[in-house]
Amino acid sequence: MTFYFQGLSDPSSSLGYGFFILGFWVLSLIVLVLLVVRSKILVNNVWDKIGIILATPIPVLVIIGTGLAITDQVDSERYTYKDGYQYKILEYSDRSTSLRTRTEIYKSEMKVAESSTNYNINWLRDSTWAYYSNSGDTIKIEKYVNDKRIE
Repeated sequence: MTFYFQGLSDPSSSLGYGFFILGFWVLSLIVLVLLVVRSKILVNNVWDKIGIILATPIPVLVIIGTGLAITDQVDSERYTYKDGYQYKILEYSDRSTSLRTRTEIYKSEMKVAESSTNYNINWLRDSTWAYYSNSGDTIKIEKYVNDKRIE
């Protein structure tokens, strides 16, 4: 929890915490392998082997890899201004085919000056969202105005 709250207070430190966690995983894996090789930890049956695997970061990496494989990736994120509002445009694509799957457009809840450096903007769905098939055909279109679906 300490790393989480430190990362919130200083976002630039989160990379260092990531390296710390990676180093901890590598060190603990080396210690685990040494303990198994020197017979300090006995592996006699299938349950012992399952326990050894669960004591490593392998399950976490498998879960993360699976999640990344089945989710869309953001191809493009850009910001524009119109009538005093800031707009965020996100374009997603399928990770396996790299074809665009959807486009989302958000509008800032309140008017924002172009020179503003405010990063705490509440975003509202305010546009036509299009969803695409693997072949690039339009599957579904949803229209939003001020975060309410109208169609």
